[in-house]
Amino acid sequence: MSEPEKRDAYMQKLEARLDEWKAEIDKLRAKADGVEADAKVKYHEMIEDLTERRQKLMKQADEMREASEETWHKMRETAEHYWHDMAEATQNAWRKWFS
Repeated sequence: MSEPEKRDAYMQKLEARLDEWKAEIDKLRAKADGVEADAKVKYHEMIEDLTERRQKLMKQADEMREASEETWHKMRETAEHYWHDMAEATQNAWRKWFS
């Protein structure tokens, strides 16, 4: 697989995962809407945090699309960090609040 093909495949994978996280955030939001008022604030704070993390990764993805090959490789490292951070935060949210 050529470098451009690898780049395209990575970006497609990243974009698919961003869509999955959006769906998970939407599910968390729906569950949070059904809890009592005092707990709802905590749920919505958690959801806002997840939304901000996802937006940060989306911004990184947008910048990666426009980057040169050399810059793209450096940016991929940052994206990998954001990706791991988002995955861990989403799993923790499900475990903490809804397991």
